Amino acid sequence: MNEENKNKIKLFIPKEIQAGETRVALMPSSVKILIKKDFEILVESGAGEASMIANEEFQAAAQQYAQKSVYA
Repeated sequence: MNEENKNKIKLFIPKEIQAGETRVALMPSSVKILIKKDFEILVESGAGEASMIANEEFQAAAQQYAQKSVYA
């Protein structure tokens, strides 16, 4: 880990797993704002699916993008 990333705040936006849950932790516009404030954001593939937010919108906003679930 390099020194620059060592002190960054890291946030993870998961895909909701509860039946009927349609909320997402952050919107792509919020992701952009937080990245500008030096946060590191990781978005799970399909995180905005139930909220009708395409993966591509998060891809455009996020620094990293999880193509697979990070849950064990």
